Amino acid sequence: MSIADRPALDEIDPHDLLHTTAVFEDEPVGPEPREPGLREFADPDHPTLDFAPDAAPRLVYAGASRWRPRAGYASTVEVSLYLAPGPERAGSGRRLYPARFHEIRDRELQRAVGVLDPPHDAP
Repeated sequence: MSIADRPALDEIDPHDLLHTTAVFEDEPVGPEPREPGLREFADPDHPTLDFAPDAAPRLVYAGASRWRPRAGYASTVEVSLYLAPGPERAGSGRRLYPARFHEIRDRELQRAVGVLDPPHDAP
């Protein structure tokens, strides 16, 4: 995942913003505000942000980023999973989300925080 993948994310977030509460934003996030967040996902100390390898291109992404900026939270990550409209019940998220937890464990991070937006089921 890189800054070059930003357009795919820009397609997923507006739908979620308009039709769900999954993105926890009030306004659409444009390309420039998204870049700092993508750079955070590129932090070598934290798990990466990836698209599901078996999903249609750019339909699913998941990642983990530092939860809060204070030093005491350095070993805590927030795990995110987003699906483009349409493949929600195809199982792509269920396959991709656990990979983030395996990567978190392999990096010896202490805690993973996730927020579920009902009616979505936990993986």
